Amino acid sequence: MAKSLILRSLQSVLFTTAYQIENKLGFSSEFLKHTQKIFTNDPNIITAPKNAPPQVPMIEIKSPNQAYIAQFSNNRIAFHFQDTQNMNASLENIFPHFLDALQQETQCTMEFLNPRVVRLGFIVARIADIGYSTNRFLSEEFMKNNPFPDAHEMNLGILYKVRIGENNVNRWVRYRTLRAQNDPNIDYAMAIEIDINTLAEEMNDFSASHIMAFYKSAYENITTDLDNYPLLNNRFDSEQ
Repeated sequence: MAKSLILRSLQSVLFTTAYQIENKLGFSSEFLKHTQKIFTNDPNIITAPKNAPPQVPMIEIKSPNQAYIAQFSNNRIAFHFQDTQNMNASLENIFPHFLDALQQETQCTMEFLNPRVVRLGFIVARIADIGYSTNRFLSEEFMKNNPFPDAHEMNLGILYKVRIGENNVNRWVRYRTLRAQNDPNIDYAMAIEIDINTLAEEMNDFSASHIMAFYKSAYENITTDLDNYPLLNNRFDSEQ
């Protein structure tokens, strides 16, 4: 029987057209004023030089315990939460706090940078401990006659194209088996990632209110529409 399903990280991504931050320190100062509940007590601020590659964030701001991270790159803005304190909390417990932080981060970003946000993404990363071989579990759960009972690692991705709220989206559910670092024979844990993103072929111009509505709808979909997916229905009734 599965033992736990815990949250490891949340990530919201705003895909933008190319934009610039002329005064990086000035924007960072304003951003911290508006998000002081999140980035308190001497946050870590890193600014990239002008000749830095496009994939390097122009600005990266981290809370002291690195639980919250804001990254501003040339064509994407990402807001992260990661469980750096091993709280082993559920998605349902953490998401309201993440949403509150996201509201502050998004409002400040749209007010002071006003980028054109053309796509949105939301990634939920969790770890399941089922108490026995996750490779055997995936083989038995998804494949007839358990064809790969001795697999060392398995990766399974399931894509649906659905409509969530006002947006057509890709919804990926990915399973990846894990092995203990101190004993590779133990494969009782599994990474489960849910990735919801608006379609690349449908470019938008999202406002702050539309952005927040998307993340609320994505969360509701994850918590109400995935009952058919193993380990995501909160019943944990798979037996060894």
